[in-house]
Amino acid sequence: MATVTTVTTEPARIDGIITAPRARFTLTGMVIEPGTTIEQWMEMGSKLRVMHKSLMWWIGDWLCYGEGSFGEKYSQALDMSDATGYSIGTVRMAHDVSMRIEPARRIESLSFTHHLEVAFLKDKREQDKWLKLARDADLSVSELRMEIRRTGAQHEAERGDSAQWTITRGIQEIIRWFEAESAKQPIAEWSQARREAIAGDLLPLVRYREALLGKLGDS
Repeated sequence: MATVTTVTTEPARIDGIITAPRARFTLTGMVIEPGTTIEQWMEMGSKLRVMHKSLMWWIGDWLCYGEGSFGEKYSQALDMSDATGYSIGTVRMAHDVSMRIEPARRIESLSFTHHLEVAFLKDKREQDKWLKLARDADLSVSELRMEIRRTGAQHEAERGDSAQWTITRGIQEIIRWFEAESAKQPIAEWSQARREAIAGDLLPLVRYREALLGKLGDS
């Protein structure tokens, strides 16, 4: 009778990159040891929150180091790889915010998006002023944005890729709107008329995306 050999494959582990007591991380999950106390479990949650909050800073600082250390090779390496798994707009945003607001000036209690809102103010003192106000007054990102607009704070007039920045910010606004609206009511529960109207509004963006990818040629 033939012997059947059972091969057990385990998901790739990433221990040492992300660690927590009594937990093992893989590329597809988190395995928590039996007997973990609620205090240990809560600590794991705190670490996960920090990881999520800090990720854009880590990517941005990684990019800034590469740019400063490797020059042209840095650009070529990024062009040839998908190192972060994020879109070029997101990667550019992480780099620009990290470059313009160095670690010593970042406020831990505020999100990366708070810092994004002030990153392109002309003066570093203005950036610091608004960050401190957001911290002291416990402003949300949208409240901070409204206050900056209300006072007419000046953003930089020129930027190396101002068109790309404008597009990225606009898309972020659309995404935030969808997140807020879908939190109130899942998209699947919206009326057919509302879904069709919004889908129609988004159609030009789909066409431009296809054009950028070369799917529509020069049309």
